[in-house]
Amino acid sequence: MILRWLLLLALALYAAPARADELRPGYLEFTQKTQTEWKLIWKAPFKTGITAATQPVLPKGCLVQGTPARELFGNAVLTTAKVNCTGSVAGQFIGLAGLDHSQTDILVRVAPLGRAVQAMRLTAKEPLAQIKAKPDRWQVARTYFTTGVGHILFGYDHLLFVVS
Repeated sequence: MILRWLLLLALALYAAPARADELRPGYLEFTQKTQTEWKLIWKAPFKTGITAATQPVLPKGCLVQGTPARELFGNAVLTTAKVNCTGSVAGQFIGLAGLDHSQTDILVRVAPLGRAVQAMRLTAKEPLAQIKAKPDRWQVARTYFTTGVGHILFGYDHLLFVVS
C-alpha cells in the first residue's frame, strides 16, 4: 500500500504541467481620433511566422506621422503610430504585407468616427480587407465566430480533448 502511494507521489512530482495551444492572433487596430488623425496599433505575436517584413498596409491617402513606438507586450511586439489620412477610408483596403508565411490569423478592428466599428480577419491567403462605408450589423459577430470555430475545429488538441 505504501509502495503504491510512493509511486503515485513520484509520478505526480515527475509529471510536467499540461499545456494547450494558445490562440495567438495578430491584431491590427485603426481608430479615428479627428477628421484626419488616426491611431494605428499593431500586435505581432512571437512564434507565428510573422517577421519584420510583415508590415501594415494603410488605406490610400494615409501616412504614418513620425516614428512608430515599439514595445514588448507579453509574447508579442506592440507597435503604435499616429497616422494622417487626407480622405475617407471607406472603400479602401487595410491589411498586412508579407503575411504569406504566417501561421496565425490577424484580427483587424477599424473604428471610424460616427460610424459602426468593423472587424475583419486576415489570413495568409487574404492579407487585405476592405473598409466598408456601411458594414452590415452582423459583420463583427461573424468575424469572431468564424475565428473561434476554426480554432476549435482545426486545433488537434481540442479534438483530442473532446474524444478523450
